[in-house]
Parts: sequence; C-alpha cells; structure tokens
Amino acid sequence: MSLAGQISNTVATLASTREARHGALGRIRKDTARHLSDAQAARRRMASEQQHRLGEALRTIKLGTAILLGEADERIDRYRKERVQQAARLNRALAEGFTSLRGNSRKWLGTQSALRSTEAAKSLRQRQQDRKDLGTTVQELTSENLAFLAALTKDRLHAASLWHGRATSVAKTHASAPVAKAEPAKAEPATPEPVKAAVVEEPVKPAPAPAEAAPAEPVKVEATKVETARPEPAKPEALKADVPDSAASKPATSTGDNKPAGSKPAGDKATSGKSA
Repeated sequence: MSLAGQISNTVATLASTREARHGALGRIRKDTARHLSDAQAARRRMASEQQHRLGEALRTIKLGTAILLGEADERIDRYRKERVQQAARLNRALAEGFTSLRGNSRKWLGTQSALRSTEAAKSLRQRQQDRKDLGTTVQELTSENLAFLAALTKDRLHAASLWHGRATSVAKTHASAPVAKAEPAKAEPATPEPVKAAVVEEPVKPAPAPAEAAPAEPVKVEATKVETARPEPAKPEALKADVPDSAASKPATSTGDNKPAGSKPAGDKATSGKSA
C-alpha cells in the first residue's frame, strides 16, 4: 500500500476514533447527569421523608409530653386535694385529741387536787387531834406529877417534923443524964444519894436544948429522894451512963436514929398517908 493510502487510513482512523470518543464522552455526560439528577431526587425524597418522620415523631413526643403533663397535673391536683383533706382530718383529730386530753387532764388534776386537799385536811385534823391528845396527856401527867410531888412534899415535911421531934426528945433525955467527960466518938456520915429532882430545903426551928446538944441542921426534903440526915456526935460516956437508966424510955429511938427520913414506922406511915 502506498504512503498516501496509509496516511488517509490513519487520518480516517483518527477521525473515527475522535468521533467515537466524542460520542462516548456525550453518553458519559448524559449518564452522569442522569445519575446526579436521580441521586438529588432520591436525596430530596429521603430528606422530605426524614423531615416528615421527624415531624411525626416530634408531634408524637409533644402529644405524649402533653398527656404526661396533664396526668401529672391531675395527679398533683388529686394529691393536693387528698393532702388538704388529710390535713383537715388530722387537724380535726388533733383538736379532738387535744380537747379530750385537756378535759381528762383537768379532771385528773381536779381529782388529784381534791385528794390532796382531803389528805391534807385529814392529816391536819389528825395532827391537831394528836396535838390535843398529847397536850391533854401532858397536862394530866403534869397535874398527876404535881399532885404526887405535893403529897410527897407533905409526907417529907411531916416525916421531918417527926424526925426533929424525936431528935429533940433524945437530946432532952441526954441532957437529963449525968455528963462524963470523954473523947467524942467519930460517927460515920451516911453517904447521900444523888439528887434526881428539885430539892426543897426548909430550915427546921430547933427546940431549946441543953448546952451539950448540937444545933439541929436544916432538913432537906427532896421531890423523889431524901438525903439521910447525919447523926450528931454524942459523948460516949454520957451514952454509957444513960443506957441503964434510959433503956426503958427509948426502945425505938436507938434504932430510929440511923434510919433515913424516907423510912418511917408503920404508925408514921399511916399518919403520913392520912395527912396526904
């Protein structure tokens, strides 16, 4: 083949190739534009569908929220009403309980006050009665004691007078006897008993006696006990001289001189009892 034919074939081949390429590019552009338009349409549809579904979901959520809020409001109103009613019931119950408790407390306090007043009155009356009884008993005992002391004082005075009379008679008897000089005998003084009550000391007026007789001492008269009178010391010779002469004249004075004032013979006791 000649060069011209090869060149023409090459040019024809290049032209056909160029046309085929231009046709392929046009088809590619058309397919691309169609695909892009389909994709945009699909995207628009999907967006609209999503927006529609989102709107539906939002409306559903809003509706559910509104329903929940309504139910919550209803529950809150119901709870508020129930709470108000319960508070009213509680207030009534508390008021009734407080009224009942106050009434019971007042009644109990009144009862306790009455009981305390009654007990206090009983105790006061009992104390007053006990005080009166005690005062009466004390007065009776005091009067009895005073009467006993008065009678005892009379008895002691009578016994002292009798004792002094006997001592005077003994002194007179000793004075009539002859006196012999001798040493005086020591007489043991009697031990006085402890004084338990008030002592009434009354001096006894001595009777006229001879020079040898010592003056009589005052006799102490006690309320309960009387001290033993101390015997006066006498001269032993005079006593010895008087024994044979005056033994018959003084049968009781020899033993009665050493007796205490409280111990008296039966006759003296009878006399003192009559005087009391």
